[in-house]
Amino acid sequence: GKSLLARRLGSFINASGGFFLSAKFDQLQHAKPFSALASAFNEYCVIMSEEGRSSQLELVASKLRMALGSEAPHLIKVIPNLANILGDNINGWDDSQDCVDAQRRLQYLLCQFVDVISSFSGAPVTLFLDDLQWADEASINAISQLLVVSGSSNSTKQFFFLGSSREDGMLQEHPFGKMLTSVKKVGSEQTTVKLVCMDKETMNSMVSDLLCLSPRLTRTLSEILFHRTKGNTLFFSQLMASLQKDG
Repeated sequence: GKSLLARRLGSFINASGGFFLSAKFDQLQHAKPFSALASAFNEYCVIMSEEGRSSQLELVASKLRMALGSEAPHLIKVIPNLANILGDNINGWDDSQDCVDAQRRLQYLLCQFVDVISSFSGAPVTLFLDDLQWADEASINAISQLLVVSGSSNSTKQFFFLGSSREDGMLQEHPFGKMLTSVKKVGSEQTTVKLVCMDKETMNSMVSDLLCLSPRLTRTLSEILFHRTKGNTLFFSQLMASLQKDG
C-alpha cells in the first residue's frame, strides 16, 4: 500500500505543476552505488527536456554548468540524460581516483545538482525512493547531505524527500534509520507514517462512505471484504476497483 499511496501523491504533485521523481532500490543492485538516485534524477532531465519547460530549462542549465564546472562529466556518467540539459561542450575527465574518493565526489555533485534544481526549476521537487531497506551506503550518505542542506532553517529550496520501506526494525537498526536520527538532531524536519492493516470497523466505515450507505447496511459486505483482504489497504483498494469495474 505504501507505494500506491506515494504514487497517488505523485499524481497530485504532477497535476499541480510540480516534479515528482521516483525510483526504487533493488536488492540485486545493492552493489551499484547511487542506482535509485541516478534513475530519479535521470527522469528529471527527461521531464525538463521534453515537457515544454524551455523557459526554465535555460536557467537550470546555466546554473548547473556553474555549480558542476569541469566535474560535470562525472555526474553525466551516472545521470546520462544530464548531457541533454548541459549540451555538448563537456570536456573529458580523469577517472584515476580510488572508489572511496569517487563516491564522495559523486555525493557532492549530487548535492550540487539538487541544490540547483530545487532552487531554479520553477516548481517544487519531490524525490520518492522506494524499498529503502535495500539502499546502499553511498546513497544513504548522499540522502543525508540532501536532508541536512534542504532542511536547514534558512533554506529557500523547494525540495521534499519521501521514502518508504518495509518496517522490520528499519527505523531502529537499519543504517537509513540511524541516518534519519542523526539528521533530525541538526534540525531536519521529519514525519513518520506507519501504514497498518485496517480492522473490521475501519473497513466498514470506508465501505459505508464509498457506497453512501449506513454502516449497518454495509457490514455484511465489509466482513466479506475483510475476509478476502485481511485488512490490507492495497488489496482492499484493488478489490473495490475490481468490483466497481466488473460488478
